[in-house]
Amino acid sequence: MYLWVAAPDGLPSLTWALELLELGLVVAPGSFFGSEGEGYVRMAMVPALDDCHRAADGLAGALSDRQVHA
Repeated sequence: MYLWVAAPDGLPSLTWALELLELGLVVAPGSFFGSEGEGYVRMAMVPALDDCHRAADGLAGALSDRQVHA
């Protein structure tokens, strides 16, 4: 899930993204997505790495169980 969050005090999106990066938060400046994104950052709300590994393993298992029909 993605959140679009307005930069505080009218900061440019890249400026705020770099400030957040210094705090250990990785976000995408809205300006990377076009002029309409300026003034916002995009935050991805993602599960923990272990949960991602479990999901990938489950998907790999599901795909290997499928039979391809020609």
